[in-house]
Amino acid sequence: MASVSVTGKGSLPFDTIMAEITNIKETQKRYAEQFLLSKTNSAAAGDSLSDFAQQSQQLQSMDDSIKKLELMVEEMAIAVKESNKKIDDLEQYGRRNCLILHGAQDFPNSTTYGEFEFYVLHKLNSSLNLEYKISSEDIDTCHVLPSRTSKSKSIIIKFVRRSIKDLVYANKRRLKANNDNEKLGLTESLTRRRLNILLESKKAFGLSNVWTQNGNIFCFYNGKRQVIDDLNKIANILHAPEEQS
Repeated sequence: MASVSVTGKGSLPFDTIMAEITNIKETQKRYAEQFLLSKTNSAAAGDSLSDFAQQSQQLQSMDDSIKKLELMVEEMAIAVKESNKKIDDLEQYGRRNCLILHGAQDFPNSTTYGEFEFYVLHKLNSSLNLEYKISSEDIDTCHVLPSRTSKSKSIIIKFVRRSIKDLVYANKRRLKANNDNEKLGLTESLTRRRLNILLESKKAFGLSNVWTQNGNIFCFYNGKRQVIDDLNKIANILHAPEEQS
């Protein structure tokens, strides 16, 4: 039986439960082997086998119960995984208008929100050089994300309209081209689950072959663009047989 790695909040990990079930199965198997040995020895000695019939039924009943329990755990794992995915989709939907600006170094130490927003607008407009000038009416809110380093900051920006967010993100390469002193970058705001998938995908396929669009993670591998919506998908892509031309 395949290992189940989904975890339900406030409960034991399913793979831990499956490990316990495996231990029970092994114990039951040893009892069954001992039972068969005792039955064989008793038959050879000419003893009555009436007691062994009842024990045989009990062992069979235990085996049936274990199989039912395994099925229940697998069904629970599937249900929890589907529920977690729906929650993740909802959280990502709430981030659909958000981008994160990385690498800002000339960050003002103490400002009002209006001054800080002006700093963000100046940083975007001066770096992107778009025909459309982003204004305060385009930004819902923005703030600095917690950071372990004081040299550079990451700023999350929530745009009022999806179209403006998409326009800015589509031109993110201009940030690097127009900033010699700062290593600026733009990324989409992802859930923790999707960020983990993104990081593992970059390890597997390389930084230049992995990207995100509207919260979805893509990779380019063996001449094909593929969506990566689960960590297991990475291994599936890597080990998939190459198509014959």
